[in-house]
Order: sequence, then structure tokens, then C-alpha cells
Amino acid sequence: LHKDLWVTELQAEPWEPGELVHLAEVKAVTCQPQSFLLTYRELREMGFGKIFFWGAEYWFYRAGVYGDHGWLEAVRQVIKETRQGG
Repeated sequence: LHKDLWVTELQAEPWEPGELVHLAEVKAVTCQPQSFLLTYRELREMGFGKIFFWGAEYWFYRAGVYGDHGWLEAVRQVIKETRQGG
């Protein structure tokens, strides 16, 4: 039987020990834009057709408060690769 594989929550924001939300300017240890992008690519290569992200509000927080557009750029790259069939 053919079954679609879905990832319903790819972590796309940090989840630091002891913090509900990582608000500090220092970059988090648990998750970074490039590690998120690599994980996304690996999942696509493994055949996952649908990958839903967790953390969009954090991307905008980092950009708005600290001028850190790394998360938004990583997501833009995902969109670009998805449109190109990657």
C-alpha cells in the first residue's frame, strides 16, 4: 500500500532547558536555522511529503527584536527548494 508520510511538527525554534520561550539575544543551543534546514532536507530525502513547522512566531520575534533574519532566511530557502521540487 502506498502511504504518504507526514511530519506534523518539525521543530523550527529553540527549546532551551528551563525556558518556556528563548527570549535572550544570545543564539540558542538546541536549534539553529541551519540545523533546521538540514533536518528539513534529510526528511525530504527520506520521502516525507508533508512537513509542518513549529515556531513561526519565534522567527518574527528574532527578526523584529534583534534584527536576526536567520530563521526567516532558512524558511525562504525551504520555500525556494520546495518550489524547485527539492
